[in-house]
Amino acid sequence: MSFFNLLSWNNRGLGRSKKSRALKNLVRSKKIGVLFLQETKLEDFDLRKRIVVWGYGTENIIFSPAIGFVRGIACFWDSDFLAMEYNVPHSNYVIIQGGIVGWNLKCSMINLYALNVAADRKLLFDELEGYILANRGQ
Repeated sequence: MSFFNLLSWNNRGLGRSKKSRALKNLVRSKKIGVLFLQETKLEDFDLRKRIVVWGYGTENIIFSPAIGFVRGIACFWDSDFLAMEYNVPHSNYVIIQGGIVGWNLKCSMINLYALNVAADRKLLFDELEGYILANRGQ
């Protein structure tokens, strides 16, 4: 694979089957290797919903459930593209770290659902900056 497609989408809820199927069709037609979703509004990402949304190996998901105003985050990846090594699920972000299959390249990707309150957002960004600085080059 010489390139990959990453899709990040604030989908504002995956409760409707029509929206989930449309997302799956987009993932398939555009050959998405990594999918980041924000505001899933799901407390649980059951197997049926995983298959409807992603369709690939359904074990390749990191999910942070919707809790109160934090509306849920999900990351999917194609194992033919990314060999997962490490992940950090958090209520406002999910970090996935691994090696790009077929390349001598490691990467970290952050799926972020930022807060609307400026002071809270600054704390969140400071926390992420600390993670990035601590893990640079690893």
